Amino acid sequence: ISRDDVRKAIDLAKWSPSACNRQSFKVYYVKDEEKVGEIIKIQRGLTHNAKNIRGALVITNRVEYYNKEYERNLSYVDGGMFSMSLMLALNNYNIANCPLSAAFAMDQEKAMRELLGISPRENLTVVLAIGSFPDEFKYAKSQRDSLDNFVIEI
Repeated sequence: ISRDDVRKAIDLAKWSPSACNRQSFKVYYVKDEEKVGEIIKIQRGLTHNAKNIRGALVITNRVEYYNKEYERNLSYVDGGMFSMSLMLALNNYNIANCPLSAAFAMDQEKAMRELLGISPRENLTVVLAIGSFPDEFKYAKSQRDSLDNFVIEI
């Protein structure tokens, strides 16, 4: 995958909405193969199809951008919206991506912070494995609920 295309995708994703336009997100673009392997080990969720992974994007949000106790979850909302924008932007540049949960146990979070030098003032939001699309692949297709199961009209 092209470094320039990854950077263009990140640049495009920066237009994602955020609370009060704070833009608290930060992206750790990891290209080093050994570190990418360590990220996958720390994350513990990707068990198949890792051969096409060429990098990782670790998205964090800086907590100092939120200053009230009732804003304590906004970094995760902003981080989620930015991550979705980034996934769409990566697809636009034909870069395969897979969101991996950053809902870490304490040992995982500590290891990830140490590996990448992530400040304690940043909330870990999402890990995106990035790479190339194989010529043929299988993917999960989930049934979607009908609108009546989750839309409440008042």
